[in-house]
Amino acid sequence: MQLDHRNRLSNIWVPSPQVSLKDAKQDEESHAKLMRAGFFRQAHSGVFHMLPLGLRVQDKIEALVDKHMKAIGGSRVSLSSISSAKLWARSGRLESVQSELFQFADRKDAKYLLSPTHEEEITELVSQNVRSYRGLPLRLYQITRKYRDEMRPRHGILRSREFIMKDMYSFDASVADAMATYSDVRAAYAAIFAALKVPVLAAQASSGDMGGDLSHEYHLAASLGEDYVAHCSSCDLVANTEVLEAAKPETQRQSSLEVKSAQAWRGISKDKTTLVNVWYPAEAVNTATGETVRMTDDDIDAHAIKSVVPELDSGIENTPVAWNSVLAKVKEDSSIRPKIINLVDQRLLQGDGSLVAAIDINTRQWPLSNSKKTAIADDIMSLFDVQAATSVDNTGRPLNFAKPRTGDDCPRCHGNGTLVVDRAIELGHTFYLGTRYTSPEALDVKIQAEGSAGEQATIVPEMGCYGLGISRILGAVADHRADNQGLNWPRAIAPYEVVVVVAPPKAGKDGVVKDSGLVTVAEGVYDVLAGRADSDAELDVLLDDRTGASLPYKLKDADLTGYPVVVVVGAAWRKSVGEQAGESGLSQDGLCEVQCRQLGVKKDVPLRDLRVVVTSLLDQL
Repeated sequence: MQLDHRNRLSNIWVPSPQVSLKDAKQDEESHAKLMRAGFFRQAHSGVFHMLPLGLRVQDKIEALVDKHMKAIGGSRVSLSSISSAKLWARSGRLESVQSELFQFADRKDAKYLLSPTHEEEITELVSQNVRSYRGLPLRLYQITRKYRDEMRPRHGILRSREFIMKDMYSFDASVADAMATYSDVRAAYAAIFAALKVPVLAAQASSGDMGGDLSHEYHLAASLGEDYVAHCSSCDLVANTEVLEAAKPETQRQSSLEVKSAQAWRGISKDKTTLVNVWYPAEAVNTATGETVRMTDDDIDAHAIKSVVPELDSGIENTPVAWNSVLAKVKEDSSIRPKIINLVDQRLLQGDGSLVAAIDINTRQWPLSNSKKTAIADDIMSLFDVQAATSVDNTGRPLNFAKPRTGDDCPRCHGNGTLVVDRAIELGHTFYLGTRYTSPEALDVKIQAEGSAGEQATIVPEMGCYGLGISRILGAVADHRADNQGLNWPRAIAPYEVVVVVAPPKAGKDGVVKDSGLVTVAEGVYDVLAGRADSDAELDVLLDDRTGASLPYKLKDADLTGYPVVVVVGAAWRKSVGEQAGESGLSQDGLCEVQCRQLGVKKDVPLRDLRVVVTSLLDQL
């Protein structure tokens, strides 16, 4: 039996589209395109099965990341997806993130969890196996499945409960060495994103529950993004808007702003005992311009609120339900004394710092639903610890709870430039963790210091953590580059670089099958493009030899799937070689139609020049 080395689409399982090419909406989301093209299928809420085409893209992303992690001295490991809840408790992180963890117990009632990240496990592994400074620096990475119990999975694989992630962990003997590692990883990330041909912004970011005081997020602007990234039109500021609160200058109080009405954004603390009211102008008129200015809860920056009320639970999506349960408990037990905090945005202040006269902060008003409000009864209200309204922070600056917007003054160059704010998808995050996990107060890692013997002198290693969302990159790149016709993969991660599409054989009116030799021609074209197995210039080619699909359908399907280059063996070949195109062998004068939607190319190319032309196109992608 002779083995066929060619990649044939007829041998690859691509499920029939759930929406036909004809009926698909032009403005459909990239997630729908990925589903329709057969890259994956949803198994459960936030859980997906990767199919052959999607797996090829995923594998190529992993290979690209693997190449650059090894280039900076990374050693690849594969840690278990199961982690000990006790270990997370030792690091002090279990309580703060447990709502997002998949947790379970074994038959002996030992507590475990499915890891969303591996700081605790890698630190414990290094602690048990590295005793001396000679074992440093150490850069360990893995590409594995991670798990997060998302409250509201959305946008397909962009925010799912199971995902593929690359995480590297570094251990260094000094802060200077740790900063060198941080710089190396950032350079590697820049090279990865350059290969993907997407404009990723490296933004200053908050370290959140990870710890440490230095971190950068890597964002790709996208309409589906859930983060907001600001960059300055003048200076080099690029930052996630959540870290801009501290940098916001004390703005002039808006004497020209006539407030018509105010309302409260409401949140609740993590222990569900404190209600946070953030009062802001719902409607105001700029008396200088006559413009009506409106704000809603969507304009309020939860990160700015957390800078004043750190215990705020920004993950609560239905505050009324949570707070109404508190009210019910108060009615049953008068010893419970919940707290109400009232914060006032600076836009509700007059020039002398007092509250605008037209605004009455009524803490009794509480929305039971989106449309109905009620007043908290006197006997219940008396059991609350209600704090006086606060309009300044602990440094005396007026509180600013509005999200940064495009056109705001830049906080770094003090008005010389303005901010441009974009929605974005986070593809990666780098953290300098310091001794957050290795310190005696956490997992207590001790390594023998240089020049010491035994345990006479030890050091606590400096640690870094560097994540890249493999699944997230797949979905984000698809979203960023898609157009109305379909996906548009960059060469580096396309499922195949080139697809050879052959017109299927068909019978004429006389019953004689025509073009039966075109499949043989297409196989020869495939071989010319693919090159030799030992060739540095070998191309990744697919042959669409499906017999049950028409040529127009195949071409539309190729556009949907997003192959960088499409080579058509059909009318141009017959015209240049003759009706019996496949009968007379592979003519070097035979014409193939070459299409590259990304570059706007569509032309006929003789076989002798085909490989050079296709390679030239791919080099631009």
